Amino acid sequence: MSGTDKEMQARHALWEKRLERYAEYGDWGAFALATVQGSIEEINALKEEGRRLVATRDGNYRNWDPDVLAVDEAAEGYIFDCLKRFSERKSNAFSARVISEEAGERSFGTGSEKIVIISDPFDGSLLYKNDLGAFYFTTVAAYDGKGNHLATAIGDCVNRRVDFANTERAFTAKFAETALTDVRPPKLSINTDLSKVTIESYLMKPKYLYQEADDAYSFIETFKPLFSKVKFVCPNGGPGGFSDVAFGRMDVYFAHKQPLIDVFSGVGVARLAGAVITDFDGNAVPFSDDINKRFYVIASANRELHDQILTIVAGIRKATGLEWKKRPK
Repeated sequence: MSGTDKEMQARHALWEKRLERYAEYGDWGAFALATVQGSIEEINALKEEGRRLVATRDGNYRNWDPDVLAVDEAAEGYIFDCLKRFSERKSNAFSARVISEEAGERSFGTGSEKIVIISDPFDGSLLYKNDLGAFYFTTVAAYDGKGNHLATAIGDCVNRRVDFANTERAFTAKFAETALTDVRPPKLSINTDLSKVTIESYLMKPKYLYQEADDAYSFIETFKPLFSKVKFVCPNGGPGGFSDVAFGRMDVYFAHKQPLIDVFSGVGVARLAGAVITDFDGNAVPFSDDINKRFYVIASANRELHDQILTIVAGIRKATGLEWKKRPK
């Protein structure tokens, strides 16, 4: 047996052990926790090799972000491998449609139980490519065939932390080898003073800050009446934005035109934590599996704060007459 084969066997055995240790969180909860923990380890082991460009996407799928790095490929491959093994372990009792950032869509299993897996295997690729050690996440979320949330795990690769939710509860914890430590419940902010509010929203690429070809407005200029009122703006987005609200790191996550993967691989944690979540018009945000859809979502720590944000956004819409959606091509 080669060294590579031995390493793979050891990796599989560790994943199996973690799966058993996390069984109290349900089948899909255990899968999400064990898989995200292993994915963090895969990512952190790569170092310089992970920054290598391995592919460039063609076509319309994520054409604003075409580069695929070795770290993206390795994390996604690990998650797919775990799902394949989970399917075999469950005697193919389910059929999973997987929506993942790099591969787009894949299928695993042949069973009658319909499952949708949403995964952002590695969130933070451009920061990683430039050796900026912040905002590295790996995520797995599971939903049943009707869109009901089963489990979400958001792994923070820098802090070896997981923000997690199953069908009953949400918590944040640190990973030990085969256990969770420092387990803590949600801690939603009670702040309602806009001048003291911290808000998270994706601000790292000019196409998000300024007008894109399919937008009728400049994001950063249009939403100045909101951002100019708060104390601090964190420029990150994606699944970590939802869990930052859930655990009191941020007061609001303002998810402007975010892809399906970035929303539904994270929103489950905020919902189970009790955050207030609507679209920009105050409507509920139902589950969707449309890989090309973009979402306009606000997640707030409390209702009073959320209503203030909605009032400002409604005022912007009234003053500008704009629609918060991509224009059809």
